[in-house]
Amino acid sequence: MNWPALSVFVIVDGMLRGVYTGHRLNEFVNGNKEDFFNARQIINGHDRAQKIADQANEWLEQL
Repeated sequence: MNWPALSVFVIVDGMLRGVYTGHRLNEFVNGNKEDFFNARQIINGHDRAQKIADQANEWLEQL
């Protein structure tokens, strides 16, 4: 069993379907917006939201 791959699947699938908090990823990140700060609500409220949003924006710039 490939546990890291399974873990990634579970978290991404849960984020896409809104399993954890009722919020779905496409509410915050889609073709029209990239609200990484509020996307943090999908998993864990706004805990460290600014730090994570900053990292996501840095990664996005590098794409």
